[in-house]
Amino acid sequence: SGIELALWDAIGKTRGESIATLLGSDTTSVPIYASSVFLEEGPPNWHLEILTPLLQAGVKAAKLRIGVDWQADLKTLAAVRDQLDPSVALMIDGNENFTLETAITVADRLSELGIEWFEEPIPQESPEAIAALCAQSPVPIAYGEHMFGVTEFEMAASTYGVSVLQPDVSTCGGISEAMRIASLAKTPGLRLVPHSAAGPIALAANLHFGAAAGASIVEYPFPLAECWAEIAHSCPLSPSDIIGGCLPLPPGPGLGVEVDL
Repeated sequence: SGIELALWDAIGKTRGESIATLLGSDTTSVPIYASSVFLEEGPPNWHLEILTPLLQAGVKAAKLRIGVDWQADLKTLAAVRDQLDPSVALMIDGNENFTLETAITVADRLSELGIEWFEEPIPQESPEAIAALCAQSPVPIAYGEHMFGVTEFEMAASTYGVSVLQPDVSTCGGISEAMRIASLAKTPGLRLVPHSAAGPIALAANLHFGAAAGASIVEYPFPLAECWAEIAHSCPLSPSDIIGGCLPLPPGPGLGVEVDL
């Protein structure tokens, strides 16, 4: 995946065009959602406080993470949902923490709270359990950040019943493979939401991919922003760069990212 990203970056720099442009997109910004921390890390007011700068910048969706103490986390989540503007969508990441039985119990409560999707509640190595969950869950199930190649995504959608596909160009095989995966999301009932939870190169690449693939929204793990600024200080990826809930694509050819080696 990394080599393929580097080749796209090289082609873009040679031609003086961004990767999004090379892929046929004239989009200059991408809607993002605030990918936040574990619910257990603080009380409801604290979670709202760290989300506030992004919400004030127009971001209309946020994701929180639920841990093994899921009963306590669900209480925190309910309080966050109650205090958050109803127009802001909420998603939950299960981080592959749960058995099928627990995942169904949690999914039922998430449905009551109006959660948009339940991400990776069961370990990916348990496909039969994932399929059973997808068949019973009242909320959409999301997978993809650990999947490689279009074949795995085809299986996730057609065999498991996953309805939110989350390819990450830095791990799924690169931009070319990600574009093949994106074609799957044209099937009714499927949604494309690129994953990103790494450095500025991965984020920039996923923004270009999201723009070219017409993704409805791209993950934005804002707690990593300080790290991005150290690695690529000239790249506009900070929360202060968000305009109207969208993050502009990095300017310049290729990825638009210059790393401070």
